[in-house]
Amino acid sequence: MDEAGRSGQELPLGVALSLPATRRALRRYAARSAGFALAGLGAFVAGVLALASPGRPGPSGPVHHLLIAVVSFGLLPLGGGLAGLVNIPRMRRLAARHPWRVWDGRYQVLPLGVGQPALLPAQEGGRVLSVVAWRWNWRVLGAERGPVWYAGDPLHGPALAAPPGGAVLLWARPVRMFGRRMRRLADGLPPSAP
Repeated sequence: MDEAGRSGQELPLGVALSLPATRRALRRYAARSAGFALAGLGAFVAGVLALASPGRPGPSGPVHHLLIAVVSFGLLPLGGGLAGLVNIPRMRRLAARHPWRVWDGRYQVLPLGVGQPALLPAQEGGRVLSVVAWRWNWRVLGAERGPVWYAGDPLHGPALAAPPGGAVLLWARPVRMFGRRMRRLADGLPPSAP
């Protein structure tokens, strides 16, 4: 069966960025990343300004601890948003250079810690790709064995992953650590060799 037949949807001709849904998805990814970064920056700045204000209670009070928490929790979305913004030019470059193709394998969330989404190759010895996404985005690729589109060269570097249609973009990269362990879990074997 050809790639389009396996995907259940016609693959577009040309590079991935030529598809309007992919361009919209890239803009949404950028807006979401910028939103996280701005929200985190706002919480961080508000907390720091409140801590620096002359009329605030002493350092041992509950208000002080709350402000420290606001500053600390502001750093998490700020870091995540900035990381997303750093990835956008890389994602755009991949989408501008590579066409959409159907992943020859399957998508699966592996039982590592809280779960690790991965693209697993169909053939033995293929490259396992880790899908970088917020937890609520994991399921956009559908069922474990559903078709997944990708753009890039997974043998030599990162790739974009998307459900058929290219309307949601996820960053996928080669697994640097725990590759054998992920492969064993995907095959239904115990994570360590007997």
